[in-house]
Amino acid sequence: MVSAHQALERHCKRFKTQVEAAKALAITAPYMRDLLRGRRDFSANMLAKLGLKRIETIVKDKRTT
Repeated sequence: MVSAHQALERHCKRFKTQVEAAKALAITAPYMRDLLRGRRDFSANMLAKLGLKRIETIVKDKRTT
């Protein structure tokens, strides 16, 4: 399983600069830097651009009966 952060880092490595990587995703470089630094959450649209989707899992809390 790959995280959104890991997928974005891999995407960036395919380009010479973060600006080029951001342009390829049709996002701004500051927005991409915020994602890479954990300052912003990945939107569903951004996840889709990386070929990912959010899956939520709900589990029973063991502390309750």
